[in-house]
Amino acid sequence: MTDSDVARYSLVLGSAQQDVLAKIAKKYKISQRVVLETMLDNLNEEVIGPLLAQKRSEIVQAREDKKAIMKKLKKLTPEQMALVQQLSENNGQ
Repeated sequence: MTDSDVARYSLVLGSAQQDVLAKIAKKYKISQRVVLETMLDNLNEEVIGPLLAQKRSEIVQAREDKKAIMKKLKKLTPEQMALVQQLSENNGQ
Protein backbone atom coordinates (compact mmCIF):
# COMPACT_ATOMS: atom_id res chain seq x y z
CA MET A 1 0.00 0.00 0.00
CA THR A 2 1.36 3.40 -0.92
CA ASP A 3 0.69 6.66 0.85
CA SER A 4 -1.53 7.72 -2.04
CA ASP A 5 -3.79 4.72 -1.31
CA VAL A 6 -4.40 5.90 2.25
CA ALA A 7 -7.44 7.93 3.21
CA ARG A 8 -7.61 9.42 6.68
CA TYR A 9 -10.68 8.65 8.74
CA SER A 10 -11.49 9.03 12.41
CA LEU A 11 -12.72 6.03 14.28
CA VAL A 12 -14.20 6.18 17.76
CA LEU A 13 -13.62 3.05 19.83
CA GLY A 14 -14.58 2.15 23.35
CA SER A 15 -11.65 2.01 25.73
CA ALA A 16 -11.85 -1.79 26.05
CA GLN A 17 -11.70 -2.25 22.27
CA GLN A 18 -8.91 0.31 21.97
CA ASP A 19 -6.91 -1.56 24.61
CA VAL A 20 -7.27 -4.83 22.68
CA LEU A 21 -6.24 -3.13 19.44
CA ALA A 22 -3.22 -1.53 21.12
CA LYS A 23 -2.10 -4.82 22.71
CA ILE A 24 -2.26 -6.66 19.39
CA ALA A 25 -0.35 -3.90 17.61
CA LYS A 26 2.29 -3.83 20.34
CA LYS A 27 2.62 -7.62 20.39
CA TYR A 28 3.40 -7.78 16.66
CA LYS A 29 5.17 -4.39 16.58
CA ILE A 30 2.91 -3.02 13.85
CA SER A 31 0.62 -0.01 13.70
CA GLN A 32 -2.97 -0.16 14.84
CA ARG A 33 -3.95 0.78 11.29
CA VAL A 34 -2.26 -2.36 9.96
CA VAL A 35 -4.01 -4.47 12.59
CA LEU A 36 -7.41 -3.10 11.56
CA GLU A 37 -6.67 -3.45 7.84
CA THR A 38 -5.57 -7.06 8.30
CA MET A 39 -8.65 -7.86 10.36
CA LEU A 40 -10.98 -6.31 7.79
CA ASP A 41 -9.21 -7.98 4.87
CA ASN A 42 -9.71 -11.36 6.53
CA LEU A 43 -13.18 -10.81 7.93
CA ASN A 44 -15.60 -13.66 7.36
CA GLU A 45 -19.01 -12.03 6.98
CA GLU A 46 -20.78 -15.37 7.36
CA VAL A 47 -19.36 -15.64 10.86
CA ILE A 48 -19.69 -12.01 11.91
CA GLY A 49 -23.03 -11.35 10.17
CA PRO A 50 -25.24 -12.95 12.85
CA LEU A 51 -23.33 -11.11 15.58
CA LEU A 52 -23.80 -7.78 13.80
CA ALA A 53 -27.51 -8.51 13.28
CA GLN A 54 -27.84 -9.21 17.00
CA LYS A 55 -26.10 -5.92 17.87
CA ARG A 56 -28.42 -4.07 15.47
CA SER A 57 -31.44 -5.69 17.07
CA GLU A 58 -30.26 -4.60 20.53
CA ILE A 59 -29.77 -1.01 19.33
CA VAL A 60 -33.23 -0.87 17.76
CA GLN A 61 -34.85 -2.41 20.84
CA ALA A 62 -33.19 0.14 23.13
CA ARG A 63 -34.39 2.97 20.89
CA GLU A 64 -37.94 1.61 20.86
CA ASP A 65 -37.89 1.21 24.63
CA LYS A 66 -36.87 4.87 25.02
CA LYS A 67 -39.61 5.99 22.63
CA ALA A 68 -42.19 4.00 24.57
CA ILE A 69 -41.08 5.57 27.85
CA MET A 70 -41.20 9.05 26.34
CA LYS A 71 -44.69 8.38 24.97
CA LYS A 72 -45.88 7.34 28.44
CA LEU A 73 -44.22 10.34 30.07
CA LYS A 74 -45.98 12.75 27.70
CA LYS A 75 -49.34 11.46 28.98
CA LEU A 76 -48.55 12.33 32.60
CA THR A 77 -50.11 15.29 34.31
CA PRO A 78 -47.76 18.01 35.63
CA GLU A 79 -48.25 16.66 39.17
CA GLN A 80 -47.38 13.12 38.08
CA MET A 81 -44.35 14.40 36.17
CA ALA A 82 -43.13 16.30 39.25
CA LEU A 83 -43.44 13.10 41.28
CA VAL A 84 -41.44 11.14 38.67
CA GLN A 85 -38.73 13.81 38.70
CA GLN A 86 -38.62 13.78 42.49
CA LEU A 87 -38.33 10.00 42.55
CA SER A 88 -35.57 9.99 39.94
CA GLU A 89 -33.60 12.63 41.87
CA ASN A 90 -33.95 10.68 45.12
CA ASN A 91 -32.93 7.46 43.36
CA GLY A 92 -29.74 9.08 42.06
CA GLN A 93 -28.54 9.98 45.55
